[in-house]
Amino acid sequence: MLISFTTKLIRTITLSRVIIWSLSALLAVVFFTIYENRDRIVTTITAPEIPMEKLTTFDVSENTKTRIREIVEQDRIIIGVIVSSADLRVNEMLILDWYATSPTLSVVGDAVTKSADLRRLPLFSSIDTANSNVINLINGQFVCQDFSDTVLAKIYPEMATEVKATCATSIPSYYGYFSGTVTMLLSQKPTFEKQQQLKLVAEKLSNDIYFFDIGKNKRVAP
Repeated sequence: MLISFTTKLIRTITLSRVIIWSLSALLAVVFFTIYENRDRIVTTITAPEIPMEKLTTFDVSENTKTRIREIVEQDRIIIGVIVSSADLRVNEMLILDWYATSPTLSVVGDAVTKSADLRRLPLFSSIDTANSNVINLINGQFVCQDFSDTVLAKIYPEMATEVKATCATSIPSYYGYFSGTVTMLLSQKPTFEKQQQLKLVAEKLSNDIYFFDIGKNKRVAP
């Protein structure tokens, strides 16, 4: 009887110790993890809350719109120019200005720019080629691609009857301050020499937008 009681007592004490040791080990791991990540945790707690549904954007000035129209009218291969803001936090682009010479593209552009929903496009999407080009744009590269590889082609396939390719640059046209894109809609695939010409035009427009438009009226989209 005494032996049986003693055996049960030893087992109970042993089980209690195992539980205590296990909890102690678990707490040690938790405290060690907290200690190792203390700076990140403090930053997260003290950082101001960012309304992620809000998109940081800007307004395109009348001077920029005039310049865009001149660019389109002076080059027969350029049949439209789209200016968009971009916000990596919310993975969105917002179409701000859309100018095109053809009736088809103008109708699409009018519908897009007048709709709060249609103006918003995903920055990164399910299209791998388009995603690679977004990364290139963020890195300050000038990107030309077939229109079929763009997000616009998936949403507005009717544009493909006139738009065969696009060339784009980031706003501004260099790495580190990615705020949006300037996209040229082209009636044909440009040669290498033509791409170099378009690059100069797009980068000049992009940098002017960054310094004169964004610098003055950066805001949060409604």
